[in-house]
Amino acid sequence: TSKEPLQGLCQTFGITGQSDGFRLLVAFHNCALQTFSFIVAWNIWPIVWQHWQFYGMHDTYCDPNGTLWASGFGSWSTIFFISKFYEFIDTWIL
Repeated sequence: TSKEPLQGLCQTFGITGQSDGFRLLVAFHNCALQTFSFIVAWNIWPIVWQHWQFYGMHDTYCDPNGTLWASGFGSWSTIFFISKFYEFIDTWIL
C-alpha cells in the first residue's frame, strides 16, 4: 500500500505513534493548523461582512463583478485553498 514506505521510516526511527513525544508533536501540529485556520477566518470575515453590507447578500454570495474577490478575499481564499493540499498529505501521514 501507499503507507508502507512511511511505516518503514517509522520503524527505522522507532516511532510507534504511542510515545508521549509523538503525541505532543501531533497536538502541537494540530494547534498550529487550528491557529492558521483562525487567522484566515479572522481576516476573511470582516471583508465578507463589509461586502455584504455594501453590496447585499446576492452579490456577496455570487460575486458577479469580482468586487469581493478583489477586496482581499481572493488572496486569503487562495492561501486557504493551497493549505488544503498540505492538510490532505498530513491526513494521509497520520
